[in-house]
Amino acid sequence: MINVNIDIALTKQETYYVKAVSSQFGYVNRSNELRMIACEVIYFDINGGEISRESYTISGEYFDLLMSESPDFAPGKPLNDYRENDLWYVITLMRNKQERSS
Repeated sequence: MINVNIDIALTKQETYYVKAVSSQFGYVNRSNELRMIACEVIYFDINGGEISRESYTISGEYFDLLMSESPDFAPGKPLNDYRENDLWYVITLMRNKQERSS
């Protein structure tokens, strides 16, 4: 073994958590033909800085629910359409199901 004086670059991956305090849709694309909605949720920290983005595809039973007049939604939800709060409700259902299965 010999002594050396060399700088070596190492990449170290670290995981850390940042609290998201608000979110908004980046985009929402609806296709009635494909019976799906593709959307992106953007998360922000307490200073309004963007933390992360997540994409969701709402299809199948979730699309059917979103287009229904289910009593799960706030009163006045139109059939075959949705409001922004209805979309948030379905995304929350999807997230909760994913968390339970992991």
